[in-house]
Amino acid sequence: YKTQVKESTYLNRRSTIQKHFSYFYKMTVDEIEPINVQNWQLELAKEFSPNYIRIVQGMLSIAFDRAVVLGLAKKNPSRMIGNIKSKKTKVDFWTLDEFQKVISLLYKGDYYEHYLFISYWLLFMTGMRIGEAAALQWSDINFETGLLSITKTLYYKTMDEYKFMEPKTQASIRTIYIDTDTIKELKAWQEVQQKVLKG
Repeated sequence: YKTQVKESTYLNRRSTIQKHFSYFYKMTVDEIEPINVQNWQLELAKEFSPNYIRIVQGMLSIAFDRAVVLGLAKKNPSRMIGNIKSKKTKVDFWTLDEFQKVISLLYKGDYYEHYLFISYWLLFMTGMRIGEAAALQWSDINFETGLLSITKTLYYKTMDEYKFMEPKTQASIRTIYIDTDTIKELKAWQEVQQKVLKG
């Protein structure tokens, strides 16, 4: 499995598996019955959303599929019991008024607050993901044409260990148009950065 997915995906899933599959550690693979999976679902439901449980159970189902192929189990109790019902979740977005209230609280005379200002501005105005925005370099922005190229994402393993990675899908690689106000704010931030670098 490790060789089939991105390192970030593998590490995230490994930690999820270690956290939630411990429920079954005292049983051998062929001892796990549908009732055990159902009880496990109920335990998870005390702390987590149905959608999250579906994701975790998907990993369990994949593990059992592999166990069946390898002859370690005769059946897949996870698939037999089925998924917990999911709930539709409403995603709340900031209105322009809410966004303006937030950024009005940030003082651009302070380097860190200016960084927060430009981060919020970019995320709100472009719809980029946080990892995409964090991976932006000045070479990705064409101030003349107003085009911003999204070709990578920043993956943090630890505070000291991070790297640029290709997005998970080709559709994530895209070019977006940025308005004149955004260009103006980016240029102002670029000037601040250059002053700090020069010391």
